[in-house]
Amino acid sequence: MAAITDAGPVGVDVEAEGAAGFAGFEDVALHPGERGSRADDPTRVWVRKEALLKAYGLGLAVDPSDVRLDDDGLATWDSRHRPPGAVWLRDLAVPGHAMAVAVLPDAEQDVAGLSVTMRPAST
Repeated sequence: MAAITDAGPVGVDVEAEGAAGFAGFEDVALHPGERGSRADDPTRVWVRKEALLKAYGLGLAVDPSDVRLDDDGLATWDSRHRPPGAVWLRDLAVPGHAMAVAVLPDAEQDVAGLSVTMRPAST
């Protein structure tokens, strides 16, 4: 998967549905406020965090359990790293997969006009 935008740094992640549904996942990847309280597939939570951390440029240098995302893409940030500003976060509908894209919009960027268009790769 690839994502392109001039709105700001962008990150994407995709995993097979249920990929994070294993014992111990919550302990290493979920913020204490997310544990046991979300109806979401934990894989969906994971791809959202991965997309955000990729857009931020730090990847797993930030402990995923230090990041809490709400359904509106707002992040609570307990990491020693400076938190990102606004986050534009969207889940993408792909059968059998959890997929998300995150954009850290430049200060002057109006995120109200952002949208996602998906198309197959050309061969």
